[in-house]
This record gives sequence, C-alpha cells and structure tokens, in this order.
Amino acid sequence: MDDLAPVAPPRFSAEDISAAYRVLLGRAPESLVAIEAHQTHGDIDSLLTAFVQSPEFQSRRTGVHPYEIFATSLDARAIILSHAPETPKPQPGCVVNYLGVATDTAHVSTLAALGGTVEPPPLPSNFHAEMVEWAAVLRAVDLAKERFTIVELGAGWGCWMVNTAVAARRRGLSVFAVGVEGDAALFPAMPEAERHYGQEPRFFASHEEAAAAALVSETPVDIRPAITMDALTADLGVVDLLHVDIQGGEADLLASCLPTIARNTRYIVVGTHGRLLDGAVCALMGGAGWVLEFEKPSTFDLSPGGEMRLRLDGTQGWRNPRL
Repeated sequence: MDDLAPVAPPRFSAEDISAAYRVLLGRAPESLVAIEAHQTHGDIDSLLTAFVQSPEFQSRRTGVHPYEIFATSLDARAIILSHAPETPKPQPGCVVNYLGVATDTAHVSTLAALGGTVEPPPLPSNFHAEMVEWAAVLRAVDLAKERFTIVELGAGWGCWMVNTAVAARRRGLSVFAVGVEGDAALFPAMPEAERHYGQEPRFFASHEEAAAAALVSETPVDIRPAITMDALTADLGVVDLLHVDIQGGEADLLASCLPTIARNTRYIVVGTHGRLLDGAVCALMGGAGWVLEFEKPSTFDLSPGGEMRLRLDGTQGWRNPRL
C-alpha cells in the first residue's frame, strides 16, 4: 500500500483568530498579517499559548498595556477623550469608531467580524492605530485655526483624513484634505495591495533611472508619476497636519522637502518601521528645530535564532515652533 501523503495541519479561519483576539486581548486583530501568522498554529493549544505568552496578554497582570508605553509631555488620554461625542450609533456592515466614523468592513478584510459594532475610545488602541497616534493627529486638530488642512501620504483608505476632518468639523473648523496613495516611485506591485504592508517605495531622480531599476528588480514593481511637496502644497496655505506613513521611505521624503515643510506645515505625524528609521527621523527633524511631542519606537519580536521581526510600527509627532 502506498504511503499516504502527510496531512497539512488544520488552519484556523480568520473569524476564529478574530474571536481569539476579542476574548483574550479585548480588541480586533491589528492586521491581516497578524491573522495569517496565527493561522499557522497547528492546534488550539499552540494558538492559545501564543496569545497567553504575548507581552500584551501578560500586561493585564501588571495593569500597564504595551500600547500605553510611549513618551510625551502632554496628556494623550485627555486629548483623545476631549474629542469624544455622545455614544455613536451602530451601522450594519460597518465598524463605527468613537468619533462616529463608520468604516465599511468590505473595504478592510480584517474587519469582517466587526460589522455592526461601535468601538470605545482608542485607549489603548482601536482596530487601526494605537493611542499615541490618535493623540498626535488630534493634537494637530487642536492647534488648527479657522481651517484644518491635512495632507496624508500613504493614505490607504483615507482613515486619518476622515477621522481628523470629523474632529475638526466638530470644533467648527472648515476642512481641506489631500490624500496620496501609490507613492511616486518604484512601488511593489501587489494583487491585493490593501492586504499588505511593508511596501517601501524607491525614489529616483528621473524616469529613466526608475525604468532601468525596474528591469533588474527581483519583484514586480509599478512606476508611478511623481509630484514634489512644493507642487502638492503650493495652494494650500498652512498645512495643519502632514501624516507620513510610506513603509520605510519617511526619512528620505522628509529630508527632501525640509525647507518646504518648515515654511508651511504646522504638525507632522510620522510612522516608522525600524530602529534605524526611528533614529534617522529624530535626528533629521530635531536637527531642523522641530519639537518632538510624541514618540514611540518601533518594536520587535525575536526568533529563537535572534532574528528581529517587526511587531509594531513606531510613531512620532512633531510640532513646528515657527508656526
């Protein structure tokens, strides 16, 4: 009798993993990558062990959540709660956050199990971001005068544009929002881009250089048209919030437009994706005279062999003292 082919270990469904997150961590999964990582567990014992041994679960014993550990001289919790309206109403097929912003779960696959729910204030997080990032973007709303203008680079489905616009309008401000997605560069080509993070763009001085690099790239890439920060913000006046999260290209981008943002940008929130990038952005912005108001470094898991694997992005919030 021929040997039977080995049977692949059972894989848990995305709904199973989402349920484990809700029961054990009290929140939705942070990304599809996190769900897929837990789906590799072969049995319920290994799945539960991974959750129970996680720093986040263990933090419940100390009362300090890892998402609450960041540096600031401001009261992040008070900033977030100051924007809380009356309890929003649920909407079928949507997850509604504490500001009343509804996200259609059809647009973000990890949210399928959250349709019809209303999230509490993001203390210490919600499905999209940690409280440090929420506090930083809402700090920019608080500093705005008469009109709130946001430019979001790496906008995805426009989460920060929508959330800050709602908060600003509740303050009585008019709003102007600009979103940029599919960064102008050699950009990794993904069949379902909304399901993947870590798509770091590569910038070139000319179309010819980009085309030459594309020919020898080991992975498929898209060549996008470019626009300078000067051109993007020329008619905007003061930009109250520049949100930059382009999966690794943040320091290069900010370095390329320092004079422009010094002149016209009141507040910058930067997502970082590695310790070298954390330091590079701090050195760049601090050296240019910006004031760091929020800082949480990127965090890592260690494999048994000592390999560093990015667990959570970092966040920095910078205020321009010239404006």
